[in-house]
Amino acid sequence: MASLVACHLQLPTKLMDVKTELQRLIILEPGGQCFFSHCTSCIANNKFGTVVLQLPVEGGYEGGHLNVEYKRKKTVFENHVSSDKNSYISAFYNCCEKFMDPITKGHKLILVFDLIWTNAKTAIPNNFPVFLTALKVIKQVLKPWLHQNGANLEMLLDPYPSTREIQEKSSEGNTSVHLYSNWILKEKILFFILKENYEEKSLAFEVLRGQDKVLVEILVNCDFLDVHLAKANHIIPKIKNEEPLYVECCESENQGIGEGHLGSIEISTLIDFNDVPRNLSFELAWDKHFVGLIQSNPVKEVYSENREVKVELGKRNLHHGVLVIWPKHLSVPIYCRFGLHSLLIRMGHMNSSAKWEARQSVRSDLRQLVSFCRAEPQRAWTTSDLGRGELTLRLLRFCTSLQAFEEGFQLLKILGSDFDSENFEGIQNDQVAQAIADFVSQITGKPLFNFKF
Repeated sequence: MASLVACHLQLPTKLMDVKTELQRLIILEPGGQCFFSHCTSCIANNKFGTVVLQLPVEGGYEGGHLNVEYKRKKTVFENHVSSDKNSYISAFYNCCEKFMDPITKGHKLILVFDLIWTNAKTAIPNNFPVFLTALKVIKQVLKPWLHQNGANLEMLLDPYPSTREIQEKSSEGNTSVHLYSNWILKEKILFFILKENYEEKSLAFEVLRGQDKVLVEILVNCDFLDVHLAKANHIIPKIKNEEPLYVECCESENQGIGEGHLGSIEISTLIDFNDVPRNLSFELAWDKHFVGLIQSNPVKEVYSENREVKVELGKRNLHHGVLVIWPKHLSVPIYCRFGLHSLLIRMGHMNSSAKWEARQSVRSDLRQLVSFCRAEPQRAWTTSDLGRGELTLRLLRFCTSLQAFEEGFQLLKILGSDFDSENFEGIQNDQVAQAIADFVSQITGKPLFNFKF
């Protein structure tokens, strides 16, 4: 029934997992109380609609029309025709008002189901049809952006290209290293300037309000996106042979900062949807990554509180904060490149979960992380702010706890490679040696003696 209703309501089934739950059985008879309900201000338990299944009864019935109204537009379901033989399904959103006319003859038998959005990330908005339309539009608008460089992205997600494949692609100028490069990944990162002002220390998803909250509710329910809040600085460029600029907050087209002077934003801390800070840092060009109305001047919006702002070489804190999005399938590569330590912490928390889905997610992340280490070993082991041997130790423990044998073998192969004579990884300490022994022991089923140097 859920799939039939989803098709009838034209729900985006790739974004929404929908199920029906039986709420009650109702028998209506002449002179009985009418079934009546109206929209409420709070919709609990991810319920966004109602399904009414009318079953055939002997002799049928007359009257009992179901009336549904939304924004003064009324629809009447006249399901009394052949009600002794036919079944009818009616579905509508919870923001609709609905009532049923009295039965004049016979009996009417209906089953009432709740429509549940099982994978909703936020509370169901009151005006669900408007929200749903926005969700569909955003999915359609972002589709070309998601599929840019499609062939390269497929290669990026291939976890195990062979050494020969890497060498061949390198000779063609299309190596896996390039696929993890800054410009490929940054090309997929966009940011919005929040409309409201928030205290820097208390910036979190739960405190968002107004238009910011509406935008977040839509974006986080696009399951193909990863959405973060961020504290950011505006990097103001130096303008040669000109006096310092002034941003006048008015409507004149000749005032304000031109596109060539927008500069960039520097992000040093991201906040995920669980309001956990993530230590990722990167810089984004304002004119390439900013999302907003074309006719608006983003810098003018940011500094609208000050009548006059002197623009000179330096940094300014964006007190509004920013909202950062990127395709979810690139989350692990982006974390690998810009915040490897945070990725390891996140994987550790998820791996300690008793939920099977969480551990499977860690297994998938581990596969991509090992692929990154093979593609860029020097970057992984020398620029991740981890102590010598710490990355190796954590990866080996993940392989052991998840029984990820293939990933473990790939990791051991990387450890033996001389990717840089000064940064040869190898076995750095006793803990790494013991982790290797534990991994091999798990594979062979035979305990090994503790390694000691």
